[in-house]
Amino acid sequence: MKRLVAVVLVLAAAILGPAPAFAHASLENSEPTAGAVLDASPETVTIRFSEAVGIQAAAIRLFDASGSPVDIGASRHPDGQASAVTASLPPLVNALYVVSWRAVSADGHPVSGAYTFTVGPATVVDPGSVVSEILKGTRASPAVSLLSGLARGLFLLCFALLIGMVSFPALTGIGRTDEWRRAALLATTGSAVSGLLALLLAVPAGAARGLGSIGSSSAWAALFQTVAGWASAVRLGVLVVATVVAFAGRTRRTGQLLTRAHASLLLVAIVASGWAGHGGSGRWVPVGVSLTMLHVLAMGVWFGGLAALTWLVLRGDTEPDARVIRRFSTAAFVSVVVLAASGIVQAWRQLGVSNRLTSLATYTSNSFGRFFVIKTAVVMLMVGVAAFSRRAVRRRSGIGLRPLVLTELGLGVAVLALTSALVVANPAGSATGTGSVTVDAQDDAVAVSLFVEPARTGPNTLHLTLRSPDFGADVYDNVTVRATLASRDIGPLDIALEPAGTNHFTAKAAQFPAAGKWTVTVAVLVSEFDRRVFTLNVRIRP
Repeated sequence: MKRLVAVVLVLAAAILGPAPAFAHASLENSEPTAGAVLDASPETVTIRFSEAVGIQAAAIRLFDASGSPVDIGASRHPDGQASAVTASLPPLVNALYVVSWRAVSADGHPVSGAYTFTVGPATVVDPGSVVSEILKGTRASPAVSLLSGLARGLFLLCFALLIGMVSFPALTGIGRTDEWRRAALLATTGSAVSGLLALLLAVPAGAARGLGSIGSSSAWAALFQTVAGWASAVRLGVLVVATVVAFAGRTRRTGQLLTRAHASLLLVAIVASGWAGHGGSGRWVPVGVSLTMLHVLAMGVWFGGLAALTWLVLRGDTEPDARVIRRFSTAAFVSVVVLAASGIVQAWRQLGVSNRLTSLATYTSNSFGRFFVIKTAVVMLMVGVAAFSRRAVRRRSGIGLRPLVLTELGLGVAVLALTSALVVANPAGSATGTGSVTVDAQDDAVAVSLFVEPARTGPNTLHLTLRSPDFGADVYDNVTVRATLASRDIGPLDIALEPAGTNHFTAKAAQFPAAGKWTVTVAVLVSEFDRRVFTLNVRIRP
C-alpha cells in the first residue's frame, strides 16, 4: 500500500513539476524573416523547422494583405534538407504579404502557422484578421479530427487488450486454452482493423483536407516522409500477419510454434509503436523509442491483464485461483512503476523544463493541458483502486475483488480515451493550428517589427526586426526585450535574444505563462547616448 501511494505521489510530481515546452516540429527561422521589411522582392520563401517534416506541393502558400492568394512555385525540400521547405516567388510589388505553411511532424502530427513580411515602403496594416482566416484553411475539419481521434482510441484499446491476452497466461501460469486463443485472435484482428482506420484517417488529418484526400497520392507522400508514417505502416503490416498466424493457431492441434510466432510478431509491433509517435521525435530519439516501447508494453500488461482478470472473476460463481490473482497483482504493480518512470523520463526528454508558472491554471488554459491534468488524475485514482485490490488479494477475497476490478477496468478505459484525446489535441506551444501576432512601431530613429508565434500561453518563437525609417544601412546590435502582464501581476520577464542576422534577433522559447494582453517593451540603443524604448501590445491566447 505504501509503495502504491509513493507511485501516486510520483505521478503527481510528474505533472506539477516540469512545465511543458511541447515537442512538435516548430518554426525555427525563415527567409524572409517574420515581420521583415525588405527593400526588394525576395526570390524564394524558405522555412526551417526544428526537425524533419513531410510536405505537399502546397506546403507553403502566399497571400496579399486582402487574403487573396499569390501564385508561387511548388514547395520542396531544398538540397535534400528534410527539415527545411522552400518555394520560389514571382516579383512582388510593394505591399504586406502573409506566408502560410503546413507540414507533418516526425511524430505524424500536422503543424501549421503563418507570418507576415513587407516588401518596400508600404502602408502598415493590421493583418490579424487575414492571418486568422488563412489559418482556418490549414486545419483539418472537426469531423476528420473526431474520426481520427476515435480511430486512434479504438486502436489503443484493441492493442492493449491484445498485449494483455498474450501476456496474462505467461505471467500468471494459466494454460492457453482454445478459448484464450480465440480471444487473442479477436484482439489481433481488432488491432489490425483499427490500425488500418487510424492510418487512413491520418492522411486527411495531416493534409487538412476532407475524407476524399485518403486517395490523394501527395497526401500519402507527405505522411510517408515522416518516421511515424512508416512506423505506423510497418506496425499495421505486422498486425495483419499476426492475425493470419492467430487464425491458424486458434486451436491446440496446430501446436505451440504458431503461438510463439504470434507473440514474436506482437513484440515487433510494440517496437514499431516506439517509432510511430512521440518516441521517434525530439531529442535523444533512441531513449524516446525505448521508453515508448516500455510504456506501451506496461500499459498493455496492466490494462489488458485487467480485462483478462475481469473475465476470470466474472465467469461463474466460483472464486478464482488466488495464485493467479496474486501473480497478476505483482505484474500490475511493476507495470504501474514502469508507466510512471517512463512517463516522467519522457516528459523531461521531450517536454523539457521551463520557467513557466506551474500552477493548475497554467495547465488548464488549453485543451491539451486540460486533458493532461484529467488523465493524470484518473491514473492516480486508478492506482488508488489498485491498492485496495491488492489488499483484497492479500485477504484472499475473490468475491470482494469483483467491484474493484470492474472499477479499475473502467478507469483504464477512461485513461485510454484521454490518451487518444491527448494525441489529437493541440499542445500549447506547438505550431499545430496556432496563429501569430505581428506588431510594429517606429520613431524618427528606428522602426521595429515584432513577430510572436504561436501567440499562445507557454513557449513562443519571437522574431525582432529593426531598420532605419529611410531603409538605410544602420546597424542596431544593443537590444533588450521585456514582457509584462499587468492584469495578472506577472513580470517584467526578460526575454533572451540571439542574433539571427543583421538587425534581426530571435528567441526560440520566449515564455508567456498566462493568456491576456501583454506589454512588450523593446529598448534599442541607436547611438552611444541615445536609447529608444517602444511599448508593444501582444495578445496571447490560451
